[in-house]
Amino acid sequence: MTIKRRDLLRTCGAMAALGAAGCNAPQREATTDAGRDTAEAPADWPNFLYDNGNRRCFSSQTADAGGESIRWSHETDDAIWASPVIADGTLYVGSYDGHLYAISTDSGEMLWRYRTGDRIDGSPAVANGTVYFGSHDRTVYALDAETGEERWLFGTKGIVRSSPTVENGVVYVGSHCRTEECSIYYDVQWPDRGAIYALDAERGTPRWRYETGDGVISTPAIRDGTVYVGSSDNTLYAFDAATGETRWTYESGNAIMSSPVVVDDRVHFGNVGGEVFAIDAETGDNVWTFDANRGLDSSLNLTVVITGSPAVCDGTVYVGSMVPDETVYGKLYAIDAADGNELWSASPFAQAIGSSPVVIDDLVYFGAHGFGPSEAISPGLFALDEDGTQRWSYTVDGEEHRGFGSSPAVVESTLYVGSTDGQVQAFALA
Repeated sequence: MTIKRRDLLRTCGAMAALGAAGCNAPQREATTDAGRDTAEAPADWPNFLYDNGNRRCFSSQTADAGGESIRWSHETDDAIWASPVIADGTLYVGSYDGHLYAISTDSGEMLWRYRTGDRIDGSPAVANGTVYFGSHDRTVYALDAETGEERWLFGTKGIVRSSPTVENGVVYVGSHCRTEECSIYYDVQWPDRGAIYALDAERGTPRWRYETGDGVISTPAIRDGTVYVGSSDNTLYAFDAATGETRWTYESGNAIMSSPVVVDDRVHFGNVGGEVFAIDAETGDNVWTFDANRGLDSSLNLTVVITGSPAVCDGTVYVGSMVPDETVYGKLYAIDAADGNELWSASPFAQAIGSSPVVIDDLVYFGAHGFGPSEAISPGLFALDEDGTQRWSYTVDGEEHRGFGSSPAVVESTLYVGSTDGQVQAFALA
């Protein structure tokens, strides 16, 4: 099989929800050095990757891998690649039909929906009664979380696939996507440069703006007054949250669609060249690099692609990938957070794991999807044990369903996720 690396990167554009969101972090008990939240699975999940550090690692007495128990399902009019967020009993998610949906977590009933000018890839963020999100129509939106009424709009020069992060009255979000990806959707001459914006959360006016060398799909992470975000110009940036001043940059060698995760004073992220990094959060120095291409058939001239965001839990970094070997398949890696060595890997999971995992009680939950109809793959949702053993799965027909590129959100004992057939589904885990 002949696959060009450029073509593989273009397919990432169809994975839409592979890097995105944000909001004021929920009040939680202290976090251990291993990155585990001592609280039970949260009552809210207001950001794409839960909190402003983008961590997803919980202890819980209420959730466990169960059977294929679907509490409810709500159908939209097109594929859902975005990931759901939950606040005050309402789930918010965007669809390729151009709408942002507000859905009751109890019943799956739609409470309201808001129409934008184009598809929605990124996840929203909910803070102080407002839902913030972006659209391919080059606009950042702020809506009343209860009614869906507009509070403000902010126009950018590029597609908004990044998910916003909200902290201290400021919305941080990236714009534009990699030019070769954007060309899949539009016959438009896009700008060569992207940007990261800091917008006033009340009015939508810019606080500061930084122009990057390419698009920003990555979701910003914030810790101790520093904003961390990746760009398709191959660079991870660290900005002063208040002023936008660059504190440091790290050149990764390949486009960064993954959203950074900050745990133990390290920033963890992947790039589309198949590498995972741990960077010192204060200095920007490299702590370790894991290369998923080790052992790959070099004669194929292909690389592993990592677009999802890692989860860091109890000294282990979990991240999914798309591996282009004799076939294309999804693979999940478990990496030692101390030194970057591989602990184990598990595959195959459909053709790609663009979904970002969440860890609850040592079970790693994630989605996997395909790029088109296939008898050979079984897209679905999966839960693996801490040693890589599969504990639970919910699979769908690969000829009818491309699977799950959306990242799961877990509130108490329910897992919420979007699917490529346009469904938002709630799975009971207990």
